[in-house]
Amino acid sequence: MNIRPFPASDDDAPAEERLAGLRLPSISPTADTVLDAELRQRLSRNELPEHALGRIETLVLQLARIQNASPFPFDLLAFDSPQLVVFAADHGIADEGVSVFAQVATRQRVQQLLHGSAPSNALADLHGFELTAVDAGVATHLHTEMGARTRVPLQLRKIGYATRNMVLSPAMSVAQAVSALHAGMDVVHHLPGNVIALGDVGVGSTSCAALLLSRLCGVPLADACGRGSGLDDAS
Repeated sequence: MNIRPFPASDDDAPAEERLAGLRLPSISPTADTVLDAELRQRLSRNELPEHALGRIETLVLQLARIQNASPFPFDLLAFDSPQLVVFAADHGIADEGVSVFAQVATRQRVQQLLHGSAPSNALADLHGFELTAVDAGVATHLHTEMGARTRVPLQLRKIGYATRNMVLSPAMSVAQAVSALHAGMDVVHHLPGNVIALGDVGVGSTSCAALLLSRLCGVPLADACGRGSGLDDAS
């Protein structure tokens, strides 16, 4: 398979110029001690110890804070048109053998998703989520032979045909990264509902996630990395 990576771009421009136009939306604070106290009172039961619901209580409080931006009572809090969005892209680091799967598996998994036969389809159906697939950088051209008969819509937001191998060079330029962020923001902006879950498809994505975790959070690579997908000690 011939993989066409992201084209090179000029990164010599000042950082302010390269990042111009990237504006994250303002988010109002959700902290509300009165709201928390009222909700905890509703959740409390005499027969249960304090915080017996554990993580569920934390999630309920978070959902209530997010949705209670208006004077509506708790009884109207609900999931409205929940969305599951799966972003698909290939990663140049797959050339390093970080996965037992060949890069072509990315395309195959996306096609399964579009045709309704992937595990994500079953989970979305089970929990009432609408599912959308986004081609953010799959190494080959994505098209569906089934046309309008696909069960899941595909949004074409390809920034390039896979990234470069980050072991040898930066995977993306700053301009490409900014374009990818804008594309993701635009996808979410035009979706209905008030709940969104995000997923990814792409051979080598776990390696990218481990490197981002190490870089952004200061986690040693030895702690951030494990075996590649499907690999064992003998691989």
